[in-house]
Amino acid sequence: MISFIKKYYLDAYIHLSICTSALTGFSFYALSIDIDWSYIAFVGIATFLLYNYHELLTYSQYEWKKWLSTNAVVLPAILVFGCVLLILGLIKTIWLPLTLATIGCLLYFVPIMKKNNRTFRDLTWMKIFLIGFVFSMITVIIPVFHATYSWYEIILLALSKLLFISVLALSFDIGDMLTDEDQKTMTLPNVLGIKKAKWIGTFLLFCASMIEIYLANIFILEFPALVIMMITYFLSWIVLWQSSNSKSKYFYLFVVDGLIGLPFLLSFL
Repeated sequence: MISFIKKYYLDAYIHLSICTSALTGFSFYALSIDIDWSYIAFVGIATFLLYNYHELLTYSQYEWKKWLSTNAVVLPAILVFGCVLLILGLIKTIWLPLTLATIGCLLYFVPIMKKNNRTFRDLTWMKIFLIGFVFSMITVIIPVFHATYSWYEIILLALSKLLFISVLALSFDIGDMLTDEDQKTMTLPNVLGIKKAKWIGTFLLFCASMIEIYLANIFILEFPALVIMMITYFLSWIVLWQSSNSKSKYFYLFVVDGLIGLPFLLSFL
């Protein structure tokens, strides 16, 4: 049973997809906005597609033709079609943040630095914040894009989640230190060391907490949502300091990714 969960739930990024959808749903809840279930479904399917099929973005024409001739194309084709149907009615109203999120994904996965065939995720200070940027666009900016908030308030809302997701990405980098070193990918833990990386993560969580408290103080964020985020940030801080390159990858795939969906889960308590 455990091996089945690992292979078909965690390794297939279904857990991450559900948690990403859950964080999106929490954004609606925290700001007292009517939940758009179609958009939440889109987020879950798009996350699944991106994490499972991102290598297709770097395929050559020959590799594309070869892949399209196999049965492997059936599932992603169905899911892409479903994504299009789910987002079709919203595309005109959210085109700007959706475009920015798409650009962020391309910068992360597609080698655009031709000199050394590397992506933006290979840049030491860029990787975690690029992940945080994409997640904040998808899970925060789009849900509140047409709500009655000023740009200043929306940017602060997105910034708190950007910092939060960046810390979780930093935990993953700590776990992947040995692999990244072999691949000559210079992440923050590789360059600065684990202890300094954890202190940076602590500072980022502190900044995110201060933003959330400020937003609650000016009555943008509901007080129960503030409490939930403080609990989530505290647990994220504990997990960050427990992170090491000796931990199983499933600690990161289940626990660290699970923190993304924790706020939505806590909202039912």
